Amino acid sequence: NRDGSNINADEHHEVSQKAGAFLSGILKHLKALIALTSPSVISGKRYQPPRWTAYFNNYGIQDRKAAIRQTSLGDGPEPFHFEFRTADAAASPYLVLSALIHAGCNGLEQDLSPPVSHITDDLLKESTKSISKLPQTLKESLEALVNDSILMHCFPEQLMENYLKLKHFELKITENTEPEDLFQRYNQCY
Repeated sequence: NRDGSNINADEHHEVSQKAGAFLSGILKHLKALIALTSPSVISGKRYQPPRWTAYFNNYGIQDRKAAIRQTSLGDGPEPFHFEFRTADAAASPYLVLSALIHAGCNGLEQDLSPPVSHITDDLLKESTKSISKLPQTLKESLEALVNDSILMHCFPEQLMENYLKLKHFELKITENTEPEDLFQRYNQCY
């Protein structure tokens, strides 16, 4: 806040309504966000066990495998901050930040409830209706993006058309490439 108080926490040291609505907006649009935050053909390969990254669109406290992780900055209940854990080096930081802000603001506009913390290891054993797996292919995330009217309209139409054409071209030229060759090619690029 402008007065220097922590906007993330409420008076009970829980996630505030405002921060929670923002986080819930990100989680609501996460499948589509993945097309921008993890935009390579090999990006989705990370979103499956046993890697130390997100597998689901979940929020977790001190959970390194959650899509959004709440972590403490020191001892005691405050302060804490949030980590968005589903972006990689292939992403444009400008597109990522813009899309995250749009998704979060959509959560604020809809006054979404703060997310409930789910431990990823528990979700691997038993899923819940409100939590879903992250896209594991670029094709899946691009389909989610095209079907997300909020994110599709947060950038100029021509930018989104060109972005989608580029990503579909990337899918086409890599469709018959062996995984090891893909990793080598991306390693050279990034």
